[in-house]
Amino acid sequence: MAAQGSRARTSAASSAVFPMPLPFSEVEEEQESESLRAFEARRRRKRRCSRHLTNLMAAACNFFDAGCPKGAQPARYPDRELTEVQVSAVRRMQRDAECMCASSGGEIASKGRGTSRLNSMILGLENRYSSSGRQIRANETVTVAQPVDGTRISLPQKAGQLRGAKLMCPERAKVFRDLHSIVLDEDRVGPRAIRSCHMLNRNDEVQFVRKLLEREMIVLIEESEIERHPHDNSLLRGGFFAVPHKGEKLRLIYDRRCLNALEADLSPVWLKLPHGSQFTECILDSACGLRGSADDLASWFYQIKHEETWWRRQAVGRRLHGADFASFGATPGRHYRACLVVVAMGDRNGVAFAQECHEYMLRAGDLLGVEQTLRFGESFPKTQLVEGAYVDDHVFALQVPLARMKCTPGHDDSCEHCRDDGGRLEDVIAVEQLEETYAKHGAEQSREKSTRYLSEFVAWGTTVNGLSGQVSVALDKRRQLARLAYAVCKRGFASKPILLSLVGSLVHPIMHCRTMMSIFSEVYIFIATMPSCTECRLPPGVVDELLIGSIMLASCYTNIRAPVSSTLSATDATNERGGACRCTVPHKLAHAAYRRGEQRGEHGLLRWDDIELEELPTKMERPSAEVDSLVKCLNWRSPIGYNFTGRREHINIMELRALLDEITRRAESGERNTRIVVFIDSRVVTGCVTKGRSSSKPLNRWLRRLMIICLASEIRVKVVWTSTTANPADAPSRRANLPVPS
Repeated sequence: MAAQGSRARTSAASSAVFPMPLPFSEVEEEQESESLRAFEARRRRKRRCSRHLTNLMAAACNFFDAGCPKGAQPARYPDRELTEVQVSAVRRMQRDAECMCASSGGEIASKGRGTSRLNSMILGLENRYSSSGRQIRANETVTVAQPVDGTRISLPQKAGQLRGAKLMCPERAKVFRDLHSIVLDEDRVGPRAIRSCHMLNRNDEVQFVRKLLEREMIVLIEESEIERHPHDNSLLRGGFFAVPHKGEKLRLIYDRRCLNALEADLSPVWLKLPHGSQFTECILDSACGLRGSADDLASWFYQIKHEETWWRRQAVGRRLHGADFASFGATPGRHYRACLVVVAMGDRNGVAFAQECHEYMLRAGDLLGVEQTLRFGESFPKTQLVEGAYVDDHVFALQVPLARMKCTPGHDDSCEHCRDDGGRLEDVIAVEQLEETYAKHGAEQSREKSTRYLSEFVAWGTTVNGLSGQVSVALDKRRQLARLAYAVCKRGFASKPILLSLVGSLVHPIMHCRTMMSIFSEVYIFIATMPSCTECRLPPGVVDELLIGSIMLASCYTNIRAPVSSTLSATDATNERGGACRCTVPHKLAHAAYRRGEQRGEHGLLRWDDIELEELPTKMERPSAEVDSLVKCLNWRSPIGYNFTGRREHINIMELRALLDEITRRAESGERNTRIVVFIDSRVVTGCVTKGRSSSKPLNRWLRRLMIICLASEIRVKVVWTSTTANPADAPSRRANLPVPS
């Protein structure tokens, strides 16, 4: 039955949450007492630090709510009592700040990957403002490449024990057997071969090559048989260098750029990898926990052997003399080249080959089923057991009743839950299948990296706490990143490699709370215009974004115990009016709508016209007849139509404002720690809300306002793209009655 006319109201652009007075304004005046005991003094310092951080988080939210003003007078907020909604927001911020300030994150290693690499890059630059504009060498602070040290390189005892073509589906095995089919035509390659990086001491090369020959990683092929560049006729050979690995170990990398440039990239077709942040999409029942098991294949690339016809395209290093390798069958007086016979780290398609072999093995062992496999861009599996394979890593995760979180074979003879099944839960059986599959194919596992049935486990860099339900990057890593970001901002100058590394490092934890991706806007524009080998002064806008990003790291997590609201929303807008409506559905239907929501997002542009919006290809889920039919048959209620305040803007901005207004209304009504499904008909808004940011500054400003409302109320928005004809909110935005359910 059609509802009555929509209620009129004004836009909710100004919420009851922000602007917010500083929750702990008195902390600025607190003095540290010298008479306190050391323990009490430390506790007070931590409390003061957490309150400072809470103030900073509130101030950052106020800054975004004001539209990120530049050059204006300092904002002054009235000193008043916090509203109930603001108290709830402060409680969340303070909780996160206390966790963040509980520790410094520990010492950042001077050698290694990730934060260690970034730290060494920052320490490698002078900490003086006078150093701005200085030229830096091409390899200074840019690369982690190190000379090859044969005593520290991680190598298998024996390589190439698995023939790659036998571990692939027939179609891909055919390609792997004849990889010359991916070699590009001559008119599609450059006129000169790329010079490779070879960081192996000439005096150590013979001994290192012998070590590789003993492990069957390489063969010696006469120099005259090595393939050459189609234009300049130069020898196609790569080089070796090392990068930090675990502890003091180094990982051997094959610089194959000269050959990669001549071959097609198989990744877009062959690869569909999982991502740790996908666990934020898991819906964890209040009576259940999540436990995980992880496995790692030892030197997986080196276990996979190429076909013999491809070896001559795997040359590496300097010319070798046959006399030095007579014991390996070489002929004295002839010249040879070392050629890899295994898939190499550095091969353009190495990841595609390694991933396909791993997945094929798992599928052959009745694992990695379609319904339970994690793949980025797809919905989180609805099965109790989920799994994913990422090159050499594999993860199982199982939802189990809280009382059975520790149930495994033989864990406790008195356990009443294990009397019937002996603790052989679904993940226990799956792990046994996994180990049998690896053993059957001869794949070597790295046993020391295996973990079993943990309530807190790490999946591809993401820490999942299966009891509390928090999914995030490890807290200590976030603390270290915050310190590094502050160090860069305090210095005032940075090179392009440092900014690229810093922003890339910040993006990973922020992906676990996607709305915070909108923090970064100016920094991407600045990086794109920076020269490669010169330090530049950081503009104020870039410093603001880096500092706010480091502050908000405290809240970069998702609570997967948050339920999906059974109240669905729909929003729409015209250039002058916004509209919204709601309906209540059973929980199963709400969960289905949440799973159908957009997973990936895209870079939408305001300048797209109607034809481009309709015809341009997209990886997002387009409106379907099934979704439209569902939306039309729901009993929509509570219509709201209102006039937008302020100036008119692009229609996509108005659509985003309508969505923001609806989330703000629901937050102000008391909804907390929940997931809300919203149906909208704008492709641009669907893409940018799901992605978390937009390259359009006007859109990004409104995304930041959505971010602070979601932060304050712990609401997560899931957008479902529906067609305009099915969107029920179209009616209140045009002063019409809601459609009758069909």
